[in-house]
Amino acid sequence: MDVIITNFISFLHKQLENNKNSLMLWIPVLQGIGVIIYFSLPTEPQSYIVLCIVFTLFVSLIAVILKKSNCLFLSLFFILFGFVTIYVKAHYFSGDVLQAKIYAKDIIGTVKEVSSKQSHKRVIICDVQNVKYNVTCIRLVSRTQWDENIEIGDRILLSAIVYPPQTAVSPFSYDFSRVSYFKKINGIGFTISNVRLFEKRKSKKIFEYIELIRLHIYKLFLRNLTWDTANVVSALVIGKKDGISNDIMGNIRNAGIAHLFAISGLHLSFITGLFFSLSRNLLVFFGNLAESYNIKKISAVIAIIVSLIYLLLTGMSVSAERAFLMTSYVFIGILIDRRHNNFRAIAIAAFIILLCYPEAVLNPSFQMSFAAVLALIASCDIFTKLIIIGDILQYFSSIVLSSLIAGLATLPYVIYHFHNFSIIGVFVNVLAIPVTTFFIIPLSLLYVVLSFVNLEFYISYALESSVKLLLYVSSYVSKIDSLILSFHAVSSVSILIITLGFLFLCLWNGSLRFLGLVVIVCGLFIGFQYVTPDILVNINNIAVKESDGQLYSVNKNAHITGFIGLVWAKQNGQQKLLKYNLENAKCLFCEAGKGCIYTKQKRKILIAYTSEYVIQNCLDIDLVIQFGKFVYPQECHKQYLSYVDIISHGPYFIWVLDNKVKISKHNNRIWNV
Repeated sequence: MDVIITNFISFLHKQLENNKNSLMLWIPVLQGIGVIIYFSLPTEPQSYIVLCIVFTLFVSLIAVILKKSNCLFLSLFFILFGFVTIYVKAHYFSGDVLQAKIYAKDIIGTVKEVSSKQSHKRVIICDVQNVKYNVTCIRLVSRTQWDENIEIGDRILLSAIVYPPQTAVSPFSYDFSRVSYFKKINGIGFTISNVRLFEKRKSKKIFEYIELIRLHIYKLFLRNLTWDTANVVSALVIGKKDGISNDIMGNIRNAGIAHLFAISGLHLSFITGLFFSLSRNLLVFFGNLAESYNIKKISAVIAIIVSLIYLLLTGMSVSAERAFLMTSYVFIGILIDRRHNNFRAIAIAAFIILLCYPEAVLNPSFQMSFAAVLALIASCDIFTKLIIIGDILQYFSSIVLSSLIAGLATLPYVIYHFHNFSIIGVFVNVLAIPVTTFFIIPLSLLYVVLSFVNLEFYISYALESSVKLLLYVSSYVSKIDSLILSFHAVSSVSILIITLGFLFLCLWNGSLRFLGLVVIVCGLFIGFQYVTPDILVNINNIAVKESDGQLYSVNKNAHITGFIGLVWAKQNGQQKLLKYNLENAKCLFCEAGKGCIYTKQKRKILIAYTSEYVIQNCLDIDLVIQFGKFVYPQECHKQYLSYVDIISHGPYFIWVLDNKVKISKHNNRIWNV
């Protein structure tokens, strides 16, 4: 036994020795673990706990400096560093939360961002005045008349109904309240008056000028292109995609080409590569300059500056920042005569993004962008073997292979966040990527340049045709239901396990890395064993899972195709909620005007509309859901969810198990009302 233990320790020591040069790649992983620990807490950590963590952080740093158990304390330091980073961001660099719905009359605010749909505008206004509550920024939908003289940075006057940002409507859905909190958006709502210009601002902030430029480019696209084409081009080139219709965006996702609409390496590499090559070739003509200076390094500086400008123009999404940091790393390597390392580039990019935006670790864009790029970097040896193939065949083979690898790497996150997957996406990308790379992006850039001399109409038809081809293919593919696979929700634990296995497979050196595949399989098994809630409750509706595994709406008057209904359906692997039918129901029995009884695993849940119905069934139930405004009868001593609880703390998610009824709701965090 001692020999086995000794050999095992020796094996681990050898593995660490072989990977000591790549241990820095794990720094952002440890950093991310600290951030996830913070978000996993049911409540905000107490001050004394935070002080203990900060103290331990400094102790671990001192231990690292003194080289005492270096690897252990270094790991502890970066985990705690990630935790402290997100805590500081959440408590000192984020916005407040609006506590309740308010009627904001004649408020004045500064326009920070405007996006247009065909039927309305969306606007973010900040520095809000004439509001009793502590409001910094609010996001509004405006279907009322809009003063056409209003520009970014101007002060406007309006009245609006403003609500607190919506909390997650299911355990697996997008949490608007958390995202809005970290973006310093205190509330969302809609205008109820005409939007008028209050003050024309001559001096604007730098980001207001940038947003003005973005809006101007967007209007240039609208000048000679159809509405749909202009918005698609705008999304592909400057990341402004709010104007794309829901149908088109749904087709794009179902076709598996949504990644093209996230400004990323495809866009940044094209722009920087173009300007690097152009500047290097042009500088050759200046003989004295070429003899006196290294024009390759000058071109690298130009490429970095251009990529920074382009990053600002695209709205600085997480995927764009990742691409900018990685391309800049390559050009910095040229400046200091060092060969770049792709693994270090992605590690540095992840570290910087998590340092500035630690909340991004929960962002689907962050997860899928880094997963796809890391998988492509780790499998680059496969691509080098394609050199022996002819150029054209090599290009299309690399597209198929890269799409397959990136698709597999992002598959767990796609299922976790969106609950569906396009199996045809790999093949659609064979057409979509060349069309986007060789036609849409170059023609779009040329369109912008020509528009300054009013000659853009010469290429409008070619650009329009390229976009229409992309939209036609996505529309055609998305109509084939058999190509779109739906999945029920998977647990967060399974995604964490899959991610750790994936990281170990990609970052570790040696044969031990394939242990990551075992971890991934374990994560997949746990994920698909997950059981979605049996009952979902909010103030407007209750959905229950019947014996066929489908969710049915209890409230006949509920809007089952609304946002909440669709989210509940998707997390259960459905396209929409089904309407309750007494004839086909096996688990749910309802009495008109009184309530319903849900039976599963020999346990009964009472959904009550009246106090009399509670008293009538009190002895034979395990849980009461008070779904109406009535005084709850105190003589019924059963566990119950009151109507006030549902209003104040909902939605609620209920699992009916063999030995208990499990109730869950969103955690009590500072971004939740």
